[in-house]
Amino acid sequence: MDVTGTTRARIGAVLVTAVLIGSVACSSSTPASAPATTAAPTTAPGGSSGSSGSTTPKLGNNGATPGAGGAAAATFEGTPDIVLNDFKPEVNGFGFENYTNKTAPANLTAEELKKFWGDQVCASQADGKCTLTPPAEKWMSEINDAMGGGHCEGMAVLALMFIKGQVSLKDFGDASTANGLKLDGNEKLAKEIAYWWAMQATTPLTSSRLDKLKPSEVAAKLKESFQPGATDAYTFAFFKTKNGERSGGHAVTPYGMKDRGDGKVDVAVYDNNFPNQARALSIDTVNEKWSYNTATNPTEPPDLYEGDATTLSLWLAPIGARLQKQDCPFCGASSPTTAPKFAGAAAGDADAYNQLFLSQAAGSAGVEVTITDLDGKPLPGLKELMTFSGEGIPPVQQIPAGLSFKVKLDGTDLQEPIATDLTLIGVDVDQYIDGINLDPGQIDTIEFRPKENSITYETDSNESPTIGSGFSDPGADYAVAVGGVDLPEGGKVELKQDLATGLITITNQGKAKGTYAFAIDRISDTGDDEFVIKGVDIPVGFGIELDYGHWEKSEQLQGTIVSNGNRTPVTFDNEA
Repeated sequence: MDVTGTTRARIGAVLVTAVLIGSVACSSSTPASAPATTAAPTTAPGGSSGSSGSTTPKLGNNGATPGAGGAAAATFEGTPDIVLNDFKPEVNGFGFENYTNKTAPANLTAEELKKFWGDQVCASQADGKCTLTPPAEKWMSEINDAMGGGHCEGMAVLALMFIKGQVSLKDFGDASTANGLKLDGNEKLAKEIAYWWAMQATTPLTSSRLDKLKPSEVAAKLKESFQPGATDAYTFAFFKTKNGERSGGHAVTPYGMKDRGDGKVDVAVYDNNFPNQARALSIDTVNEKWSYNTATNPTEPPDLYEGDATTLSLWLAPIGARLQKQDCPFCGASSPTTAPKFAGAAAGDADAYNQLFLSQAAGSAGVEVTITDLDGKPLPGLKELMTFSGEGIPPVQQIPAGLSFKVKLDGTDLQEPIATDLTLIGVDVDQYIDGINLDPGQIDTIEFRPKENSITYETDSNESPTIGSGFSDPGADYAVAVGGVDLPEGGKVELKQDLATGLITITNQGKAKGTYAFAIDRISDTGDDEFVIKGVDIPVGFGIELDYGHWEKSEQLQGTIVSNGNRTPVTFDNEA
């Protein structure tokens, strides 16, 4: 089956095209004071990603930034006293290095999301193609972005799955060992690695990790798991810690252990940054300390990781929890789970969270992110999803479902302009802003009101982002976006989606006229239908209400111009 999921990218491209190629007229007359049709802006969202420099924890991938000079590589000496299933890195580890998105043949697709949660992730399966629901596609997009720095978690897990016989090696090529598999051109293997990587953001895996063990307890758990007939096995995750903050995380595969005397043991690990090497993570069970040398990738010098009983920076993640049904972070009442659960919720915790993602570019460049309630006060219940983290990518923020909140993006510390995105994903609904071009010193504010399906974007700069929203419904699913938004300095715009009535309203709350382009994507079992309005001026205080819920395939869309309680009908032609 051909499985795709490109709704967000497609309507984004439609809007950029609309912005670039010109204007459109309404087919009915409008009052002189109403929004006037105009040429859209001549520049599309864009920008370059910033340089590395943030120490903000990120959704886990590939390791830490090495310190000056680095430390010597930790080679495992001798033969382990006990080995898991006769594991050998040069045989059972992958022969290729941990890799970034720049060289990945593939990451998550709709096929992997169906593997997680079945047909409920599809808004349509017309012609045998799974078109993802808007929230499903947004979640997939954000998880794929978080893999940008590396795929260590997926590689560590899959190597262990192969040796335990829980995933069939023969499904990914003709090689007789994991070491013989090739990554180049092997999309099926790359997608399988991405699949296991993605569980960092799902429960019950996130709530089953052993993240509060002393080093001696970690050693005891591993020794037990290496015994013949052991019921579970583990991957390692470890971090650097400074002032209580975690950073620079990495994931590897422990497979053996050797007693060095005086309470000291070396854990033999397969480190996917260093193929075909037996490496040692050292644990002092008497003094409750551990240490290991690794790096972001083999081209950089290794750096020292270390911790003790107080840092809680050495974690174990059980394979058994990965084999369970993972709860869907964006599925609604139709989910086969009893209730939607979100990553980081404790086992048995009935609380639901929306997930907030900031793109890798912003985290790497050092954008400061502040999340508060709408009055600027601390947001109750706010949690960070602490996963196998590293430098650059901000952690996933978990917002109690239903709470309204404010996000401030502060570019004071930026050295150069960057382009970033902000995405909120909840049960059956997503809201996002793509193409925020943040300059040094620029501060933007975004307000989310999930109960009202409202998102407000305010900037002190001249901006042209894409503001979007989507939802999944038992009938047709919809993705709506306002693109090519030309906001002068002091601009403020609100996008509000009324799911009950099928209305979307864009309101200019700023200090000057703004220019807007619209795109609507209706996804049903009969396929996709698009409606595009390429450019409309909206004066201050005015709004345009679009009746997307009653539009299907006709060439016109009914709307209303709203100002100071006055409502004027208007009809738009489809410029798709």
